Amino acid sequence: MRFAPSSRAASPWILPSTTGTRPIYLFVRRSLERLRYHRLGKPDKGLVKVYLAKVTGLSRAQLTRLIAQHRRTGHIRDRGGKPPANAFQRRYTPRDAALLAEVDVAYGRLSGPATKEVLRRQYEVHGDGRFERLAHISNGHTYNLRNRRDYRLGSLSLDKTRPVQVSTGVRRKPDPDGRPGFVRVDTVHQGDRDGEKGLYALNVVDRVTQFEHIGAVVRNVRLLKGVGAGRTSGSSSRRSHV
Repeated sequence: MRFAPSSRAASPWILPSTTGTRPIYLFVRRSLERLRYHRLGKPDKGLVKVYLAKVTGLSRAQLTRLIAQHRRTGHIRDRGGKPPANAFQRRYTPRDAALLAEVDVAYGRLSGPATKEVLRRQYEVHGDGRFERLAHISNGHTYNLRNRRDYRLGSLSLDKTRPVQVSTGVRRKPDPDGRPGFVRVDTVHQGDRDGEKGLYALNVVDRVTQFEHIGAVVRNVRLLKGVGAGRTSGSSSRRSHV
């Protein structure tokens, strides 16, 4: 038996999805029992899976789980949106999330390690029993709690990280205020010859110490980077007292 590939939406064999999962699970269970699935060989089991996927619209992984459940228990149960019987219990309660929000409001939403230290000291140093669970929280779980609804309800504000642009240089007249490191840069281009660029003469003077650097480069690079990285060619320096 061969089945043409088809999606769930386009397949005319699909069971109505409006009826929920219980009729689908019932159909799968009855089909497994009627075809004696667990006694079939591997090739025939594969054909049955393809048939069930075609009719029900379930994925291969879903069918594998349902078949395994039927082999163990003889039934296929619909949990109806209920959590698993052995579900993981939450370590941190909604009260812990609200308590973390109070700490962030008081301290201004510190980083993960700093917040962790504050929570630890509240319990171990100040003896506040409310922080018993939060005293051993990890950095990652701190941010997980901050994403929970209980935290947002207890927090006054929730600000995202704001990008900060730092300029690599400012083109203005130096205002050293008695501090060295503010320089004035003068450049002169010697012109081109036969299609080749000429040298760029540089004159860099510190406004406070009056340290002067005179040099030349073969191309016009960023002056501060060029001088600092030693990109000058045939340069010389001297101290002048102007």
